[in-house]
Amino acid sequence: MHLDRRRADALRPRRVAYDIRDRGLRGFGIRVRPSGRRIWFVHVRCDGERIWRTVGDAGAVAAAEARTRAAGPVAALRRDGAAPEDMVFEAVAGEALAHPARLRKPGTVKVNNRDYRNRILPGFRGRPVTGLTRRDVPARFVSL
Repeated sequence: MHLDRRRADALRPRRVAYDIRDRGLRGFGIRVRPSGRRIWFVHVRCDGERIWRTVGDAGAVAAAEARTRAAGPVAALRRDGAAPEDMVFEAVAGEALAHPARLRKPGTVKVNNRDYRNRILPGFRGRPVTGLTRRDVPARFVSL
């Protein structure tokens, strides 16, 4: 949902804190605490690390102002070249395959790497990660 003052004020506290994300600015949202306090935040993932920053109190900072403040850290990460939006498929997939490899049996790693090279990579090579949709993956496997 697109977060604004009216929607932020309509959110009710629960037993545990919960987050609502904004659909307009990726990583921007509001956290509602059990006490009823609402906090604007920005949450970005960069180089496998989660970066979570408070932007301001929803009672004191308007939604438009919070969105403007949140855009700064997100833009800084993109400028540094570490934003996921700039990453191509093979960079992300290669990292994903390498990480759990130590937990797999050697034969499984061999089969996974072969399938990646021969079946998956040819269909997605060079495409930005954010350019992929849920429909692209099944379409790729149907076309094989």
